[in-house]
Amino acid sequence: MKADQARKANTAAGRPVDECTYAEARRRKEIALASLRELELQLRMGELTSVDAVRERAFKIGRIVRDRMQSIPDRVAGIIAAEKDQDKIYEILTKEIHNALEALANGGLGRE
Repeated sequence: MKADQARKANTAAGRPVDECTYAEARRRKEIALASLRELELQLRMGELTSVDAVRERAFKIGRIVRDRMQSIPDRVAGIIAAEKDQDKIYEILTKEIHNALEALANGGLGRE
């Protein structure tokens, strides 16, 4: 609304439409600085985190999940090799996958 008024005032005064007044420019600057200070405060208080930190954490978690899932064959290969019943093999695999994911869900992100 104020921006529209500023454009009308600029047009009426013979200034280019996009040219804003000093007061409007200062107001916009103060709003931007206040927003920046608010973000900095939230970051210091731990309410925000950097995108890089989130990406790094997600990468580490992804790697742990991958490692846990890839270790399943090492744990069950011998058991499955001896098993002839397809339903039993399915049960063994399902249980191992469930256990690995459950450990992760319960904070088992050890090797960070």
